[in-house]
Amino acid sequence: MTHIHRQRVGASVLTAAVLGSVAVAPASATPQPVNGAQIGWTQTNVYSAAPVRTFLGHVTNPGNPARGQSNGTAGVSGGASLLDATGAPVTHIGPTSPRGVDATYTALFPSTGTYDPETGQLELQGAGTLSYAAYPGLGAPIGPVPVLTVVAPRVSWNTKTGTGAVYASGDGAPGGGTAVPYDAATPLFSLSAAASGGTPATSGTTPSANMVVTLAKAGVFGSAAQYPPGTAGPDRTPNTFGGFGVSYSLGQEQATITPPLAAPPTPTPTPVAAAQPRTETLTIKLAKQPFKAKRAIQIKLRRRGEWTILGDGSVKGRTLTVTVRTGTALSGGFVLRRQSPSAVLPKSKVVTLG
Repeated sequence: MTHIHRQRVGASVLTAAVLGSVAVAPASATPQPVNGAQIGWTQTNVYSAAPVRTFLGHVTNPGNPARGQSNGTAGVSGGASLLDATGAPVTHIGPTSPRGVDATYTALFPSTGTYDPETGQLELQGAGTLSYAAYPGLGAPIGPVPVLTVVAPRVSWNTKTGTGAVYASGDGAPGGGTAVPYDAATPLFSLSAAASGGTPATSGTTPSANMVVTLAKAGVFGSAAQYPPGTAGPDRTPNTFGGFGVSYSLGQEQATITPPLAAPPTPTPTPVAAAQPRTETLTIKLAKQPFKAKRAIQIKLRRRGEWTILGDGSVKGRTLTVTVRTGTALSGGFVLRRQSPSAVLPKSKVVTLG
C-alpha cells in the first residue's frame, strides 16, 4: 500500500494594488466575446499490447501495411499547430515519432467565440484541419484507405454542468476505399469532465486536455460496426481519442488572464484581495524504484493520459516528494517526467499511487 505524508503550506495573498491592474469584464446578461481562444486536442501515440492502444497510435503504428501495420501519419493544416509532449512544435506524427504512454501530442486550433457567465455556456469555433493518413500505398482488400480529416472543430461546453460536445466536418473513412463526407450538424464527440476526475480548467495559453471524449458519430474513424457511437472501438482503450481542452480570456485587458472553466469569474466593479491556492508537499513511498539512480531525480507529475502538470518534486530511491495543490487526489496511474539531465535514465516512468 502506498503511504502519503501531507505537509501543508500556508496561503499567500495577492494585494488589491496588484489586482487593480487587471480589468474585469462588466456584468452582462448576454454572451461575451472571448479573446486569444484556442481549442486543444491531446492524444497519446501508443499501440502496444491491448488494451494500451489509441486511434492515433493505430494510425502511426510502424511496419508493413500489407501485414496489418498502418504505418501512417497525422498532421495539421489551415492554421492549426501541433505540439509534442514537451510543448515543442512538430510538423507531423509518423511511424518514427516518439511512442508510448507518455508520448502525447496536442493539435491547437485558433478559435473565436463567446462565453456567458450566467449560464456557463462556452461556444468556441476553431480553425484548421487535423488529418490522418493510414496504410499508404496499400491496395485491396484493406486499401486504398482515404485520408480522414477533422475540419474546423467547434466546442460547445457548459462550465456549470461539465458537459458538452465537439462538432466538425470533413472526410470520413468508413471502409470501401472511398472517403465519405460528414457535416457538423450533429456532434462528432460528446464531452464529459466526470470521467477525467474533475472539471477541466485552463492555464495560460496551453489547454489542459481533461475534457474526455466519447465517439458520437459513426462512419468517420472506421465502419459503424468497428466504431459505433458510445464505444471506443476494437482493441482500444476507453479514452482512445484522447481529450479536449480550451483556453480563452475575457476583456481586452485580460490577454494573460484565463478564467477557470469550473468556476467562471463573477465580475465586480472593484477588485479585492484574493488568496492563492494552498499547496501541500507529499512524501510517497513507491512500490519500486522508478529511476535507477542513487541521487535525487527532479520530476514533474501528471496523471497518465492527461496533459496537465499536477506538481513538481523529486524522487530518490523509492521515495517521491512532490508539491501539489491541496486536496489533489493521487490515486491511479501517474507519469513522472524526468527533469534532471541524464544520458542513461529514461525520460519518464509510469507509477501507481494510492
